[in-house]
Amino acid sequence: MRTNKLLSCLFCLCAAAAYVLVGWLLGLGYYLLFPGGSGSYWASGALNMLLAVMIILALWGLKKARVLKDSGAGFLAGIKAGGFLAVMIACLLISGIAEGAASGTMQPVGTILGFAFSMFAVGFSEELLFRGLIQNVLADCFGRDTARGVWLTAIVSGAVFGLTHLFNILTAGITPLAGAMQAVAAVGVGVYFGAIYARCGSLWVLICLHSLNDFAALVTSGLWETTSVIDTIGSYGPERLLSVLLYGSLAAFLLRRKKMEQITGREA
Repeated sequence: MRTNKLLSCLFCLCAAAAYVLVGWLLGLGYYLLFPGGSGSYWASGALNMLLAVMIILALWGLKKARVLKDSGAGFLAGIKAGGFLAVMIACLLISGIAEGAASGTMQPVGTILGFAFSMFAVGFSEELLFRGLIQNVLADCFGRDTARGVWLTAIVSGAVFGLTHLFNILTAGITPLAGAMQAVAAVGVGVYFGAIYARCGSLWVLICLHSLNDFAALVTSGLWETTSVIDTIGSYGPERLLSVLLYGSLAAFLLRRKKMEQITGREA
């Protein structure tokens, strides 16, 4: 049994590494063909959609394609479970739009649409992988009917999600500190997303929340000619550590005993 758990964790790490590597190779191929990077938002979106297709094929091969149509407790129940994130997204949008409108020139319509498409595609492909594939593989391994199994699934899937962001240090040209802070923060977000998924069982809720969160967090970079996305990420500092406590607390609230009994279908 312990061997099976180790193999499942190793599989998830390899799946995440393959996602990052293939994404990097696709991006490298694009920039070799188009050195100027023209239409990079559109290209990024297209490459992530290609990754999404590959993940869907992997889900189908592993007989887990059902996660694409599972509604679980329902879309509205999922939005309610992720209510804090929905409010935070609204606040980020309002502050980002106000900041961008006051300090920069709005991007061309084509660039804005490309940015929106890119944010959706990133959220779509990452949720397919980390919640659709990895979290379900781990749930099969650690168990869906115990509090321990649910927690281990959320924590390990969140950790794998965070680790992949370290790759930005090598590919995006950001400092090791900024990359580490982004990765650590992403662990907290990943555990929180895992808790939302455990509560609602609808992958589409996570796709929507993830995409909107990325859009809101980077809105000044995508809608106005102020800073680039890389500049925004490169500014991350130790304050990002606080987000781990925040999202960890939110995950604990979502997976509290009363709700855990509903999730597992038995007394936690």
